[in-house]
Amino acid sequence: MEPISTIVAALAAGAVAALKPTAEQAVKDAYSGLKALVQRKYAAVTLDALERKPESAAQQGAVAETLGDAGAADDAELLAKARELAATLQRHDPDAGRSIGIDVERITGASVRIGAVTAGENATGVRAGVIEATQDVTIGPVSAGVPPRP
Repeated sequence: MEPISTIVAALAAGAVAALKPTAEQAVKDAYSGLKALVQRKYAAVTLDALERKPESAAQQGAVAETLGDAGAADDAELLAKARELAATLQRHDPDAGRSIGIDVERITGASVRIGAVTAGENATGVRAGVIEATQDVTIGPVSAGVPPRP
């Protein structure tokens, strides 16, 4: 995944997992750490709407656009914190990503882009076991478990 997509996916999955009453402390701490870093370094990025509807492609897109405009794609510290949250989620709440339409086990390599995923009721829009790409893998748009638009 490209850096912004990785960060936004971690924020959305983290919101799903960390805001559950039964969330483990490690998940809460990792999500809080990423959220605090975003708020400290990118004050223009608001996460309230994403926390209310983490599965919303529109909310994810808004956060991605604001982070992109702020230059967060080149922020190694932010990307590392997002990856740390993703690893914590994988250990403690692997189903969190499924609820936002993404279920990634491992991605390695360059130029992987996943975008415009819309998943409905208990459906996974993207499930990637292992992708090892050296150049250009693009997935999307994807729609799953949502009724077709009239």
